[in-house]
Amino acid sequence: MRFGSLVNGTSVASRTRIGKGENMKNPRWFPFCSGRSAALRCLLFTVCFATPPAWAETNACPGPVVDVGSSSISSQLLLVGAKLGVPDPLGLWQSRFNSFSGGPIAGALVEIVIEEGSGFGKSQVDICPNQVYAGMTYSRIGFTHRFSAVTDASGIARMIVCGSSKIGASCADGSLVPNDWRFARLFVCSQEVKFNIGEFGALDVPTVNLDGSNGTSINDLSVWLQDFGCAGPGIYFARSDFDNSHSVGIGDLSIWLSYYGAGGSSVNCP
Repeated sequence: MRFGSLVNGTSVASRTRIGKGENMKNPRWFPFCSGRSAALRCLLFTVCFATPPAWAETNACPGPVVDVGSSSISSQLLLVGAKLGVPDPLGLWQSRFNSFSGGPIAGALVEIVIEEGSGFGKSQVDICPNQVYAGMTYSRIGFTHRFSAVTDASGIARMIVCGSSKIGASCADGSLVPNDWRFARLFVCSQEVKFNIGEFGALDVPTVNLDGSNGTSINDLSVWLQDFGCAGPGIYFARSDFDNSHSVGIGDLSIWLSYYGAGGSSVNCP
């Protein structure tokens, strides 16, 4: 996934709802961040803090908390495979974090947390036990997976997470359950960051490998077609939503075909 700029508000990547070139003050995405008292509304409604869970690392933030409105945060974490031991570069998650003073937050610990399982707030995914992307650390406690990286001098954190959809999960027989929009939780300096009030997590988690076996292959296409057939009003499967539209449509198929053609996820794990 490519990194977008917020300088001029011009969209350069359609599949990430926030932070990929989208103007975050656009009311379509941030209804609380337009008009008068925008900064106050952003503070009150788009940044929520939770008590860090027991596994969260304590890390002194080198500056004020994250200003979501001026940051450039990718709201999609694409799980990818690997080729010849190298994680698929198409899975790059890259985000820039700014403080309320307007400057980048350098040296901050950024964590993405995925709860594996089915039901609210959980993802039906298999996470690779060996995560090899340079600069990212990985740990697991039970079904909780935690990925972390430290922001550079520009306030940018980068990660690539290898994983796939759960083997055998199918919308046709009910083993794949529709979930809430967002599955992965985002923490900066042990403080949870959310884009909108009331959301459980911050990041959607689609998967390039949809059938959960043998890397990305033509078999994944049949799984996507099944998800497309099951989708409808109020029914949504994030694993097949690659354009981050919170629906499963032809645009997602086009993106998946480009992933398949690139060949960077020929095996599930490094």
